[in-house]
Amino acid sequence: MCLKRCMIILLLLSMLCALCACGKQESAETETPAETAENTQAVELPSEDSRVTALPDGTRTLGFYTDNELFETIPAPEAGLFGFVRECNSTCYSASYTGITKEDYDAYVQLLVSKGFDFFADSGEQGINGDVFYSAVQQDELTVHLVFQRLQDRLTLIAGKKEKLSPRMKKSDVSTPADPAAINSMLMLDTAQCGGMSLFFRLKNGHFLIWDGAELASDAQNLIDHLYEMTPEGEKPVIDGWFLTHTHDDHFGSMRAIGDRKDLSDKIIINGIYFNEPDSTWIKYENAGGSDSVKMLALVTEDENGNHPEIYRTVMGQRLYFDDVTVEIVASTDFVPYDNSRGDFNDTSTMAMVLLDGQKVLITGDAEEAAQYMMTESIGHEYFDIDVYQTPHHGLAVLFGFVDQCPAIHTVLQDQRFLLDSYSDRGAVPYLMEHCDEYYNMKNGTLRLDFPYKTGSIQVLGNDFLTYPEWDQYKNDFIKDLNLEAN
Repeated sequence: MCLKRCMIILLLLSMLCALCACGKQESAETETPAETAENTQAVELPSEDSRVTALPDGTRTLGFYTDNELFETIPAPEAGLFGFVRECNSTCYSASYTGITKEDYDAYVQLLVSKGFDFFADSGEQGINGDVFYSAVQQDELTVHLVFQRLQDRLTLIAGKKEKLSPRMKKSDVSTPADPAAINSMLMLDTAQCGGMSLFFRLKNGHFLIWDGAELASDAQNLIDHLYEMTPEGEKPVIDGWFLTHTHDDHFGSMRAIGDRKDLSDKIIINGIYFNEPDSTWIKYENAGGSDSVKMLALVTEDENGNHPEIYRTVMGQRLYFDDVTVEIVASTDFVPYDNSRGDFNDTSTMAMVLLDGQKVLITGDAEEAAQYMMTESIGHEYFDIDVYQTPHHGLAVLFGFVDQCPAIHTVLQDQRFLLDSYSDRGAVPYLMEHCDEYYNMKNGTLRLDFPYKTGSIQVLGNDFLTYPEWDQYKNDFIKDLNLEAN
């Protein structure tokens, strides 16, 4: 009995072993390494099949890194590490690469041209201080702005629907003014509100550059009156470039008033408007309606050829030429993350360095910490030897860090009617006053500086145009709210 049981068990074990051997043989027959590799190569990966990864000649595009349709026809840089894609505004997106050298940037511009992009203009061999370089290319219905930040080894592409690019990015021969004694002048205008900003330059050829335009309709009339005072009798003032730093009410009031009133819009000629529209989400968040005022201004005014002036995007790294004056864009909204520590809409301000007669004028708009740090981390400190400095956010956003990084700040203009020393970034205004040759706080009238400018030669023009009956009450209420003492 025991022997029979043992025989049965042995028979079952032998059958089990045979089955296992058969399974191993079948597995070996169906999954050899060579056959497995061949099958894998034959499978199309969904991640690559769902996007355009290469041009017909096999050149990989930015579409490999993002599903955004704008990047499906743009060749990817052959060097560097892809970073991210984010919305710039309702019409464009930006893509970034790190680990990029100047040679990589130059090679990439050439790659785009070789793939059919039309080169428009760049910021020259030295860029801005040899630290920030800019190029613009176009193809079909696409415009690409390229910005290389040498100190950060970063390349940024701003791609969007085809847009007009300013001819001022192409340097031309400087015109000779009819009057050999012509000089460049800058005016910071008196405004009806304490924090409004409005300033302009008269060029040697008699044309003008304007920055912002304060808040109220009376500010527009004030601006136009000054333009006519500095224009030959019988001629209309010609504004070669009207720059808007950002879309807060106290900076685009003149634009809005002129756009709404034909009696004002008929009095001036505008050859170009310069403005970088922030992300639409932030415009709605701030209820900042300046974008519409910019578009309206373009619709109701004309340039010297009788056409409506174009609106040109200002991007960090651009160099713009107006007669013998050069404007360098040293910061723009595309490069300031809105999820910064302050999340402040003022950081959408475009900042510009105006170069004239061998001197520098830094215009900051209302830039806060993030924009200022981005600017100084992108451009070497030696660049900030400033002859005239318009304090950011009417003096409220002056930073110790920025002051310390400047080799010199000679003349400081604060476009506000009273100082807020204890509120201004924990006393940074008095610190700035100690580190400059002269500090002028806007109180009354319009300031005029003629170039080349010498410290102590500011002219204060009469305040004949504006009144503010409730000023004292406004000032007292403002100081009370901040629990400050009047200066």
